Amino acid sequence: MRNLTILILSAFMTFVLGIKILSSQVTKFQMWQKPYIKISISPTVPTTQDMITFNVFAHGLKGPGIERITIKVNDRKVKVCLMSPCVYTGGPYPEGLLSYSVTVLDVGWHEYSSYGPWIIQRKLYIKNPASLPKREEGLSRRVIHLIPLAENEETRWGNGIVPLPFPGEDDDLSGFAKYRYNAVLEDDRVYQKVLLMHPPDWHKDGMIVGIFKIENLPENAIFKAKVGFLEESVQGDVKGFRVFVNEDPTYYAAKQCFYDGHLDELSLNLDKYAGQNVELVLQVLVLPVIFRTSIQDGSVWVDPRIEW
Repeated sequence: MRNLTILILSAFMTFVLGIKILSSQVTKFQMWQKPYIKISISPTVPTTQDMITFNVFAHGLKGPGIERITIKVNDRKVKVCLMSPCVYTGGPYPEGLLSYSVTVLDVGWHEYSSYGPWIIQRKLYIKNPASLPKREEGLSRRVIHLIPLAENEETRWGNGIVPLPFPGEDDDLSGFAKYRYNAVLEDDRVYQKVLLMHPPDWHKDGMIVGIFKIENLPENAIFKAKVGFLEESVQGDVKGFRVFVNEDPTYYAAKQCFYDGHLDELSLNLDKYAGQNVELVLQVLVLPVIFRTSIQDGSVWVDPRIEW
């Protein structure tokens, strides 16, 4: 009888402990949730002659559920909305860095969702029109620029499990790839257009890949790019950037990157594939870290290209 009592008591304690652990895990999962937030800037490459429109669309985890959206420009509150979308137009602004932030509070956050207001802070660079470089497209005499090809229907994107669209959405937990214009990077320089690749959220071993079809690869071809992080990714995770030909993944170039204030060079000699039709793969891997947040995943490729 004594043994039976001990057995029942042990089972009860195990059940209670299991409930506590499950509750803790649910709480952690809830803390990871956030409202859907999408910010668009028009025009995407503003100059000192342009009025700029900031358009914020948001909804909570349970229906519309938005209590307040606040837009700030250069640390000054310029618009407060009680529903989505929230639109503000300002400018023209002088040449130089322009900072803006969006704060979103969804209804009942203290009960079920984001556990506080979500704040997104970004910067863009306003240029004098005379200083803008001439736009380059796709193929030139001795260079193939990959950024214009990122949206080509023959270019494929995925996270190693499922295919992804291009451009993707900032809130896609499966990961996304998209352009970022007037991007301020970790070296404090502004780049007109970079390729942003964000691996899946909350996956310690996540990845994202872009596969570019290149026909009749020239002789003496070499892939070149700079890789690193957005300036806003001040606690950037350790990332592995890798480039290889899909048909031969054992031959590759890779760089392990940290948020250290400068970009890294990445190059791969492609001469062995001269005359062939190949699929060139750009890959970003999440390397093991203790904790991740989505703002830490601003992994970028600057001017990925093939030269010969």
